[in-house]
Amino acid sequence: MRRTQDKSIKANVIAAPAHRILSKNIGSEVEWSYQLCSRISALPGINLTAICGVSDDTVKFSNVQVMKTLQSRNGGFFESLQFHFKVYRAWRSMLGQKNINIVHHMLPFRIDTTFSFIALSRLKGAKLIIGPVQIPQQINETSRGFSRLVSLLAKSGLKRLNLQLLNKADHIIAHNDLAKSMLIERGLSAAKISVVPTGVNSQPAARQKHLPTSPVLVTASGLTKRKNIKDILYALAHAQKRIPSISLVIIGDGPNRPILDRLVLELGLEDAVTFAGSMPNHEVQSYLKKSTLYVSTSLSESWGQSVLEAFSWGVPVVSYANSGASLIAAQSGGGLTTEISDGPQALADNLIRVCADQKLYSKLSTNALASVASIYSWDEAIVPEYLKVYKAAMEGASA
Repeated sequence: MRRTQDKSIKANVIAAPAHRILSKNIGSEVEWSYQLCSRISALPGINLTAICGVSDDTVKFSNVQVMKTLQSRNGGFFESLQFHFKVYRAWRSMLGQKNINIVHHMLPFRIDTTFSFIALSRLKGAKLIIGPVQIPQQINETSRGFSRLVSLLAKSGLKRLNLQLLNKADHIIAHNDLAKSMLIERGLSAAKISVVPTGVNSQPAARQKHLPTSPVLVTASGLTKRKNIKDILYALAHAQKRIPSISLVIIGDGPNRPILDRLVLELGLEDAVTFAGSMPNHEVQSYLKKSTLYVSTSLSESWGQSVLEAFSWGVPVVSYANSGASLIAAQSGGGLTTEISDGPQALADNLIRVCADQKLYSKLSTNALASVASIYSWDEAIVPEYLKVYKAAMEGASA
C-alpha cells in the first residue's frame, strides 16, 4: 500500500550522527543513512544538517557537516567513543546557534551496545528521535585484541547507558518487529516505537525473471565466520548432483578467503565458483541483475539489505532463517528459508526446488518486485513514515 507524504511539516533537524560514513557506494547501513538524509533534506519545509565522520564524492545533497576523523566503519571501542564525543560537540554547538526542532540519532544504533552523549545532555526543547534501531549482532567480529577486551568488560555498562538513551528518546524507529519486541522486553513503551523497515532503490529496468538453463547463484558479503559462506559451497556441491550447470559468484573479501579457497578445491568446485572480490555497490548491482538466485547463509543478520537489493532486480532469495533475511523473505514472499540447524543439505534442497519449478520461480520473482514497489520504497513507504514520526514527536503525540 502506498502512503501519501505529509508535506505540512516544517522542522530544523540535526542527524547526530547520520553515520560514521556518508556514501552510496558502500551499501548496507551506510547507504541507509545516505538515502534517508538525501531524501528527507530534499523535502519542502525540512532543513536537515547531517553530522558524520567522513563522506565521499557520492554525497551530493547540500547542508552536510562533515567531520574528518580517523574513524573507520568498523572501529573499536575507543574509536567509537571518540567519534560520538565529536558528534556531541558538533550538535551541541548547533543547538546553541539555531532553533532545532529534532535531534535524530540515525546510525549506527544497536540495542544494548550503542551509546551517545545525547543521553547526558539537555536538548533545549528539541525532540529526540532514535532509529533505525537494529538488533544486536550475536557474533561480534568488529573488534580485536585489547579493544575487544575493553568491549567485553564494558558490555554491562553499555547496556545500561543504551537503555538510558532509549528512555530519553521521544520516539524510536525499529527496523523490524523483532527489534520492537526486544525494545519492549527492555521496558520501552510500545506507544513510542514505530516499525519502519529500511528501503531499497527500485530498478527501472527490472522485470520478472525467468529460469535459465544454467542457474547462477550470487552472494555478496564480507568473507567472515559470521557470514558463513562455506555452507553455500557445501550446498552448491549437493545441488550440482541434480543441476550440473549451476554456478556461484561470491562478491566480497575478508579473512576467511583462504579457507574458502581450500574448500572449493576439496569439493571440486573450481569450475563452478567465481570469487569476484570487493567492489563498489553500483558494480554489485550488475551481478545481481544477471543472477538467478541470491543466497544468504549468515549466522546472524540484523537486517538483510543485500536481500532487498536482489529483490529490486526481481531476483528471488534462498537463505537461512537468520532473523534479517528470513523476516524479509516471509514478509515479501520473495524467497525460501530454512533453519540454520538443518544445514547445507536443506539449503540445497531449496535451491533445487526453486531451480526446477518455473511457476514457483516466477511467483517469487513477482513477489520480490512487488515488495520493492510498496513495502520497501524509500519515497512511497519509508520517508513518509519518518515524517509521520517527526510530526508526532513535535506535537507530543504517538506516531
